[in-house]
Amino acid sequence: MLPAHSCKATDLTRVKEALEEPTDIELKALYIASNEAPEIAPGLLAWLEGACDWEMNRRVGRDYNLLPPDAGIDPSEVVSIDAVNAMRESFAGSGFAPAASKFFDALLKLLTGEGRKH
Repeated sequence: MLPAHSCKATDLTRVKEALEEPTDIELKALYIASNEAPEIAPGLLAWLEGACDWEMNRRVGRDYNLLPPDAGIDPSEVVSIDAVNAMRESFAGSGFAPAASKFFDALLKLLTGEGRKH
């Protein structure tokens, strides 16, 4: 289960930095994966798609705030961490592994409470 917290207390720095690393092709692969993954964690998948959109827009000069994952993930969606791990594993054997792994690692830290401001 995701830790309960306020959206305002979420530090997205690691996630944003990790999203800067993938090439445009790798970022598009993350976007497609979030769009085509089984709907076991719909809030998380919607956030992943939105985060990829956010980074693609940022790269072309359309900068806006990235909302934290908990802004769209229902607290009852307890499979989010498992879903991130499954997506991380699916990318592990691909040519996109290093950039995707760093992003998924940063997201896991955020979802498990390591990305919170104290």
